[in-house]
Amino acid sequence: MTEQEYYYAVYPKIKNCFTYAYYVLGAGAELIRLGWNPNGLLVTVEPKENLYRLISEHGLQVFIPVIGINSDTVLAPFDFEISLTSENYKLYEDKEYQKHFYKKIFVLIKYLEKMFNERGIHYLLDLTPSGGHILFHVKRGTKVFNELKEIGFLEEDLKKAYAHKSDIDYQRKYGVSEDAGFVFSGLGRLSEYIGLKAKKELKEYDGYPITICDSLDKSINYDNSWAGDSAYKRIMRSPFSLHKKNTQKYGKYWQNSLVDILQTVRSENENITIDNMEYLIDCMWDLNLASIHSEQFSGNIPVANDSLCSLIDDYKKSELYEFHKEFDSSLSFSKGEILKKALTDNRLNNDTKNILHYPDPALLQPMWLKSLIHDLVIENGYSPREAACLIRDFYQNNQYHWAGTDWLKYPSETRANFWARTYTAVLLLENGKIRV
Repeated sequence: MTEQEYYYAVYPKIKNCFTYAYYVLGAGAELIRLGWNPNGLLVTVEPKENLYRLISEHGLQVFIPVIGINSDTVLAPFDFEISLTSENYKLYEDKEYQKHFYKKIFVLIKYLEKMFNERGIHYLLDLTPSGGHILFHVKRGTKVFNELKEIGFLEEDLKKAYAHKSDIDYQRKYGVSEDAGFVFSGLGRLSEYIGLKAKKELKEYDGYPITICDSLDKSINYDNSWAGDSAYKRIMRSPFSLHKKNTQKYGKYWQNSLVDILQTVRSENENITIDNMEYLIDCMWDLNLASIHSEQFSGNIPVANDSLCSLIDDYKKSELYEFHKEFDSSLSFSKGEILKKALTDNRLNNDTKNILHYPDPALLQPMWLKSLIHDLVIENGYSPREAACLIRDFYQNNQYHWAGTDWLKYPSETRANFWARTYTAVLLLENGKIRV
């Protein structure tokens, strides 16, 4: 089966995945022949009506925006994976080798499924070559939407970013309503709670610890980094999409594209779980088998039901929730104030001093961010807000490149607060100073 034949077969399912979307993002080297710069960003953002052309004619990977039509829905993009850092290519090199590592990620997958299933929460779980996603829509007018809105928080720079609309940036054509922004933030905090519970209760499997946001060389990574960005910049690869990292990132040109595969759907109309790991991975590597596997699913991503509120309630009873509220209410510091303090603080270790003098790209890298926050907050008594302001000031210093980050699209204060808040919570948990 060719890629075009596969996409033709599963198109009705993919179309259902985009029910609440107003655009589709297509990505892939195939855009070069359409005039894209081979050294540039190989993505196109187009109206949802172009979905069929992007997949059937051009064979692109396709991604769903988190913010739906009129900001009436917000897609929960929970994400987890095996992290092998410089050896990630091994997951795309050989199917049997991939199965060896997938045994580790399945421990986290089964933990998350159990958490959701016991509460009767509606969700979709799809698997990627390195991990998986839990997806569900949160819809305006529901109890879940209102409760997530209540636990969210928006910085002033993020409120301004959401209010901005652009005729030349399709992702920002309609802006983001403030209440949908609060819901996206609430989802990020709920996801953080879930990740920390997994980290506490699973600890590690076969030498691979649970980490938050890829902070170790080799780990079972619960990746919550999406929650540090603006919602209009967040997308998720669609279930059933081709997955081309093997050929287009890791140079396995002799292979076919891989496929993202559904494992579980729980909703009012579907109740399907496939637990055979080896079969699911076989589907990833075989377009014909993937097409047959897809026939039992509708492709509809569930809308969150009220059962999710029980998980929100658990979060609100946790010490993590109290920490989040305390952080949100803490006062900010003026520009340069904390850097001046840190530069004269002889207690700080050499790694931290090196970051202060050479912050770019260290302050984009989770391992170094966690190291910095450990030294500042845990070892030397800086407040989490002080750490956040230090990182913010570096992000706002235009002498650094920050890998080309556009801080008008990715608000710097929001990003800095996310890293300081996230790794303070992780470190408090690791040191037995916070319970979840």
